[in-house]
This record gives sequence, C-alpha cells and structure tokens, in this order.
Amino acid sequence: MYQSSDLSLESNVIREIKPKIPDHEKDFTQAKMILKQISVESGESLYDHLAEIIQRALCDRPRNVMDNFEDFSRKIRQNRYHHVPEGEEIHEKEKNEEDFEGKLTKSRQFIEDFQKLQELRANHDTEDDDKILAEKVIHPNLMSLKSIYDLIGIGMPSRDIYLLTLSQEKFLRDKNIKSCRFWGKIYGLERNYWIFEVQLTEEAIAERLQKTSKEQISEENVESPLPASTTTLKDETSKSKNAIPPLPQSKFVPNPDTPAESLGEGVNRYLYYASNNAFGDKWHELPLATPKQILVSKQIKKALTGNLSAKVISYPKMQHDETEAHLLRALIARITASTFVAPLNYWVARKPTDISGEEAEETEEEEEEEEEEDEIENDTELFRNPKFEPPSYKDLKYLSFWVHVRPFIQKHGRIQTYKEQKIKDGEEQLEEEEELEEEIEEEEEEQNDIENVPPLLNPCTEDVISCDTTPAWTVKTIHNPNPVDAVTLMRSNLWPGAVAFARDKIADMIYVGWAQKYCARNYEPPNVPQMHDEYPLGPDILEINDPTAAEENEHRQKMAQNEKLEATSDEDDGEGEETLEETEDDEE
Repeated sequence: MYQSSDLSLESNVIREIKPKIPDHEKDFTQAKMILKQISVESGESLYDHLAEIIQRALCDRPRNVMDNFEDFSRKIRQNRYHHVPEGEEIHEKEKNEEDFEGKLTKSRQFIEDFQKLQELRANHDTEDDDKILAEKVIHPNLMSLKSIYDLIGIGMPSRDIYLLTLSQEKFLRDKNIKSCRFWGKIYGLERNYWIFEVQLTEEAIAERLQKTSKEQISEENVESPLPASTTTLKDETSKSKNAIPPLPQSKFVPNPDTPAESLGEGVNRYLYYASNNAFGDKWHELPLATPKQILVSKQIKKALTGNLSAKVISYPKMQHDETEAHLLRALIARITASTFVAPLNYWVARKPTDISGEEAEETEEEEEEEEEEDEIENDTELFRNPKFEPPSYKDLKYLSFWVHVRPFIQKHGRIQTYKEQKIKDGEEQLEEEEELEEEIEEEEEEQNDIENVPPLLNPCTEDVISCDTTPAWTVKTIHNPNPVDAVTLMRSNLWPGAVAFARDKIADMIYVGWAQKYCARNYEPPNVPQMHDEYPLGPDILEINDPTAAEENEHRQKMAQNEKLEATSDEDDGEGEETLEETEDDEE
C-alpha cells in the first residue's frame, strides 16, 4: 500500500515539472487586443497609431525617423484632426520661410525708422536739442525705469522699452509738444494699444482753438436746402381734392447734451496718442472726450478689439459716427482720474520760479500762506516740486502719504461744473448780470455739495470701493536688497492693472491691463426705458359704463323738475319788474 501512494506522488511532481507548450496565436491575439484598447480621452488606439506611423514612414521616407520619432508621431496626430486635402498641403519649409520673411520685413522697418531718427538728430544742433529735451522730459528715460518695472511686476521686454524711448524722443522733438509721458498699455482681442500722454504748449492750443471756432462758424453759415421730394408731395396734396391729412408729429424734445470741455481744460487738458506698435510712424491722435461718451462707458462693459475704426455695438449705444477710438479715450480719462496718485508734496499747485536767495525764501513763504488761505480748485494745473524731499519707505506704507494728482470726474461727465446761462431778449443790464453770476456761484456750490466731489490733492485714505469691503489700494514695498533703493508701489483694486510707484525722487503711474473696472457683482446691463404714453389720460378719454333704464328715467325726471323751477323763477321775476314800474308811475 505504501509503494502505490509513493508512485502517485512522483507522477504528480513529473506533471508539474513538464514545460507548457507555447501557443503563439493565442499570445498574439492577446497582445493585439491590448494594443487595440481605445483611449477614453482621444478615442484612438495605440495599434492604429503605430500602423499609421509605419505606413507614413514607408511612403514619405523622411530622414532620421528614429531621432525625431516623437515629433513625427505628434505631427501625424495633428494632421489626423486637421486634415488638409491633397494638392493643398503646406510644407514646413514654406511656413518657416514665410515666418522668416515676416521677421525680415519687421527688422527692416525698424532699421529704417532708426535711420530716420538718426537723420533728425544729425540735422538739428545737438546742444540746442539736448537743452530742449532736458526742459521737456519730465521723467527720466524709460530705459532707466526698466529696473523699476521689473521690480513692480510689469514684465516688459527691453526691446519694447527701447522702442518706446525712441518714439518718446520723436514726440519731444516737436515744438508744439510741451511734455510727453508713457501712459501704459491696454490689451485687445486682436491687437494691443500702446499709449502716450502729451501736453501741448499754450501757443499750439490757441491755434487749434482758432481753427475749431472757424470751422464751427462755417458750418453754421451753410444752409441746408429742403429736399425736392417734400415740396412735390406738398404740392400734390394741396392740388388733390381728397387731401390726405398730415401725419402727427412727435412733440418729444430730448434733453440737450452737456457740452464737452475745450482743449487744454478739464478732461481734455492732455492729448493721447495710440498705436499698435511700440515704435512706428502711425501714432493716431485720439479724439477729445465728451461727457456723453464718459457716461456711456460707465454703463457698458466691453473688451476692446485693437482696431480704432471698429464700431462699438452696445446698449446704451454711442452715436453713429463714434468708433472704438472714442470709447478708448473715455476709458483713459476715467482711469487717469481715479488712479493717478503720487507721494505728498511731489506735485505743487504753483509753478517753480528761478529766483534764488532771500527773495526765493520770501516768495515761498508768501505762496505757502496764500495756499493755506485759498483752496485749490479742481481744475488747476500742477507742477513738479524741484525741492521735493522724499519720505522714507516706512512712511510711504501709509495711505495718508499718497495724494491724488488728477481731478475727479463729476457725475455729469465733466471736471468743471457746467454753467447754464439763461439768455433774455433785449439788452441785459449790469444788475441782472451780477445777479446771474451770484446765482451761478450758488448753483456750483450746491452741485459740489450734492455730488461730494473730492478736491485736488486729496489723500488716498478716503478712497473706498462702493458696495464692497475690499480696500481701494494695496501698498507694498520691495527691497533690492538695500532699503535705500526700496520701491514702494500702490496697486489699484478699483482698476486692476493701474500701479503707482515711488523710488527716491522718482514717482510715476503706469497702467497695463484690459481697461475693465472692478465689479463686485456680476454685470447687469441697464434696463430699457419705459414706454411713453400714447395719449394723456383724462375724463374725456376714460371709458364709462352705460347707464341703465332706471337711471335714465331718474335723470329725465330731474331735468324736468329743473326746467319747471327755472320757468317759475322767470315768471316771478317778470311780475316783480311790473310792480316796480307801477310804483314809480304813481310817485310821479
């Protein structure tokens, strides 16, 4: 019995030791099924992709497939989704050649512009030009501000800043331009805007105002003749027997638009030039801002395209002849009015004089006393203080050391209050004129009280974002690494992208963003105005229920009684008159 059990155990061990016969067909099918598993994301299988790679490699026979296998497979997948028909395939070499030619043309244009600028420098006297540029340039060169831009977080390549310095120099060489400042960059859906802020001289402003006044006078003198179609219609209707009654005309008179501020005043104190390139000959002057455009820009939210001639489709709509250039100008005015800040005493209301010695000290003391007595008006021009002593970076952390430099825009879209003068017929006397001036001054004071317009050089501590708890500004100091060279920046939360910075005796503001104001809640477009009444409501128009038969009978009875009473009263009056006549005859 023991021997039989041992033999059975040995047979089982031998069976386990024997190797299995490989089944190649089964293994092949299993591997093929694994490779044919479809991906959930792309909907493809590795088997089909490898088969296509092998097929394309055998047909096209490209060089160094093994070295560039990953790029080869990636291109095959791209062509699968973006199929190009036969005969219209664009090879990589042609694409690269086109890109190379485009870069060549840009570089050639840049070289030509640079040569033109060198010619301008050579034609003018270098000493005189250097003096003029030194008087005009308010800020240091943009290349010197490159390090500050990098610390602040505005990443502009050095090539663009160098091109901007060249274009700034082109502006400053114009005699009509008093100062030029790089305002910032606004992103667009198609192209971006580079913007410069320019201030004209008083002579150039006077010349432009004269031209505009002459054009307005010529337009008023031109009489617009009536079209011939209207006259013929009137004649036909008068001659015809069955004349058609005239159509009803609307008596609605819209409210007159508040006039825009003239050049060199208020919102239009500065001119703005925009271009899609950092350096180029085509710098387009933006039109002057009007109150209506500013009010419309407050009610809409729209991303700019980068094309100044593009139409603005929105509600409330702009005028038919207004384009994206007008909207861009209105946005620039709003951003500068609310975000242009500087350290305290960096800007002064009085122009610095060239007097030196004891006379200068006396004049400064007199000016300080006058400034304390007289309040600064909202539309006064400020000047940089040459004797500015920068505060420490520890003090600049507080908002009380930062001040608004540009005046605020009022609710009606102007910086200056609009004076509505009532014109009377005939000659106005001096007393009436004085009364009108007093009334206008009272109206201005009432408007300022109602609108609560903050004055110029107002501290940033009073800035608040309405309907939100977020602060209007975030202050930050950056050491690099010496605290003497620290940069203090003020980042606006109301207009994301606006940054004001200060470093030693340098202070400026720059904007880089989409020109979109911060909104705590989702944007809600304004409601459509209510429909006007077709006719005035009154008792003559309102419908009344018809009276019943009983009510009609009562009304008839009352009318009959009234008639009887009137008849009896008339008879009594006649008898009384006869008796009076008889008594008079008896007396005689």
